[in-house]
Amino acid sequence: MAKYTHINRLSKQTQQELFLLLVEALAGEKKTDAAKLLRDLLSEQEASMIARRLKIALLLEKGLSYFQIRKIIPVSHGTIAKIQLWLKTYGDGFRLAIPKIDKMAEDKNESVGGWRQIKKRYPMYFWPELILKEVVKSANQRERQRLLAVIAELRDKTPLTKELNSLLKQNSNTM
Repeated sequence: MAKYTHINRLSKQTQQELFLLLVEALAGEKKTDAAKLLRDLLSEQEASMIARRLKIALLLEKGLSYFQIRKIIPVSHGTIAKIQLWLKTYGDGFRLAIPKIDKMAEDKNESVGGWRQIKKRYPMYFWPELILKEVVKSANQRERQRLLAVIAELRDKTPLTKELNSLLKQNSNTM
């Protein structure tokens, strides 16, 4: 990021006022407008550096190691350590942003696949699958064991049988 060496010439009150001005400008905007504003305010390099910091914080909060993070994003150990220290010391802003980022990624994955939305919109086309899921949910332990045995005997396992198998195993572990 560009270094601003004359920040000490500004009083603390002026620095706070400028910061609040930036926050107000971003908070009142829609996503596209905020993106345009950031594009105008930040150079490409500055925006990239800020985005990398956010991604590093996200990965650290998910519990990834430095090595794993470096595989995903080409950054130095020092950069990761700086973000980790910042998370330990402050990090409230990162922690507020991370769930929003996760939700946006989840929504994006759903819209890319599209099947979940289609199943919700047209459930009658998927009634056999929905009925089987309800049967699994309402089955007792003995019935689940029988269903698992039937699934084990199937030679050609379809994605539906694999999903039912995982549902049965999940429900067996919770009981």
